[in-house]
Amino acid sequence: MAVALACALLAQEPADSASEKTRLHDDLAASALESGEQLVKLKAWDEARAFLELVRAKSDARAEALDKLIAKTEKQTSGLKWEAKPSELIKAFGAERAKKFFSYAKAWKEKDAEASRWTEAEAEILDDLLDYVKAYARLTQIRAHYELPKTRFDWKLSVPAVWHAEYKRLNPTDGKETEGNPGYSSEGMKSGENSITSRGEALTDHLEGIIHGAFHRTMILNPPLATTGFGQSQGPKSGSVIDVLSGVKADRTYVGPLAIPSNNSTNVPPAGFDDNLQIVKDMAMRELGYPISLTFFDSTLRPTEVKARILESLKEVEFYLSTPENPALPKRYPNNRNTILLIPKRILKEDTDYHVKVSYKIKGVPSDVEWRFRTGR
Repeated sequence: MAVALACALLAQEPADSASEKTRLHDDLAASALESGEQLVKLKAWDEARAFLELVRAKSDARAEALDKLIAKTEKQTSGLKWEAKPSELIKAFGAERAKKFFSYAKAWKEKDAEASRWTEAEAEILDDLLDYVKAYARLTQIRAHYELPKTRFDWKLSVPAVWHAEYKRLNPTDGKETEGNPGYSSEGMKSGENSITSRGEALTDHLEGIIHGAFHRTMILNPPLATTGFGQSQGPKSGSVIDVLSGVKADRTYVGPLAIPSNNSTNVPPAGFDDNLQIVKDMAMRELGYPISLTFFDSTLRPTEVKARILESLKEVEFYLSTPENPALPKRYPNNRNTILLIPKRILKEDTDYHVKVSYKIKGVPSDVEWRFRTGR
């Protein structure tokens, strides 16, 4: 009996770090199913979908069951209201699972330093899970609004993004990672080169700034962006990182151009949002009207001889015009990211309809694009 019991206990012990990590992932997926069911019952559709897809991206454990639950949320929307119950559920789930990941990282630090290092970063993601789910859900929402292919949450890109966010927090004045500085890693350095980073902002605020930023949004709304890495490090000097280049897949095609705001959009902000990038000399974006853009994601299609108008009823709205031929920031964006950009010289009126007209030539062939939108309050 004693021998049999000893053998049974021996069989339960993990043979190596890999087998224990597999069990850790399976446990994560199994627990997510229960929490996902609760989110579905609360009709927090967007929150449930983002939460389940994020966990599904971590491992194929319980893949079939997770996919079935995700399918229940498709074609449903909660409008991302982020009510208390769904938020607390996601937050509590992440905090509880993070304990197990931190425990694994500590237990294997000496025997498998690399597995420990990665798992600790994964634990940090789980510990801040609500922020990651919010950011990913918002990105999914905005890409769906523009009828763009979904981009997937990528843990392999997110772990280095966490490391780079930590570096930014520890070295707030550094533009790039420098070997020997606190928090340096080669993976984090590479992540930083492929990311839009921010100091002093939570991940969700950072993403919102990117969505409304005149040039940065062209990267987060890039149609070939198949997977995205997210990372944040919280503290007195927090850092946020969103990898917008590593997950670009050349085989994805898009027939553009993409107009922002999209045709017939409502509740468009009257003013600009991103003050981190000054486009008009001596003017903050918040002092100007919401930036309007037309982006050509095919680099072979370079618009020339651009002419544009913004109309409020029959009144002309004055604006600054930036084009690939005459870019606003030639040193930073030599071809303006293939974007035609119109920045109204004054904050737009609230609850007002606007009509945009843009004409240009592509390889000598003339073309016209017109669209409308309505501002909010």
